[in-house]
Amino acid sequence: KIFNSYLDNIMKFKDGNWSVSEDEIKVAYDNNQEVLKKKQSTIKYEEYTLNDGKKHLFKIIRKRIYHNNKVLGVLGIGNDITEIKGYEEKLKYFKGLNEIISELSTNLINGKISNIDEFIIDGLKEIGKYTDIDRICFYNVDLELNKINLNLILNLNSNNKDYQELKFEHIQRWIDRFTNNYFIIINDISQIPIT
Repeated sequence: KIFNSYLDNIMKFKDGNWSVSEDEIKVAYDNNQEVLKKKQSTIKYEEYTLNDGKKHLFKIIRKRIYHNNKVLGVLGIGNDITEIKGYEEKLKYFKGLNEIISELSTNLINGKISNIDEFIIDGLKEIGKYTDIDRICFYNVDLELNKINLNLILNLNSNNKDYQELKFEHIQRWIDRFTNNYFIIINDISQIPIT
């Protein structure tokens, strides 16, 4: 087994132990054996745990190597495509979200004005389910009285009815963003500052 220094740097810890698991080593071994039995090269997508503790996806090309018509082993060249795969997944996600929004927009445009509230709520529920949002809250903000009132909660992917009350002072620093049509994403409502 011969590895280049790059593999040593990304797959070995400082104590010299390998970061890859036994199962991952078996996958590499089996894929090397497959190439030794075949005459053509192979391209495989394989995940390996690196010394950063994360699984990385590699595109690996393997080919038998010869000397004097004798098979010496397997040459493997791999590219870490984790980041590219991440972009592809995000692109796929946003494409799906865009399709939902387009369909909802068409339904809204072609729907009856008397059903507009129902269309909007159903559309928000569908978007919320796709994006795995727990709930959607609607607030009325009165800038003159410096007040905020909860108007509606749509529970989507949870039976959790907990609700963290917002006060005007909690959101005051966001008012400029809201009034300029910016949005704010808070992944966990417990992270909303309450002081």
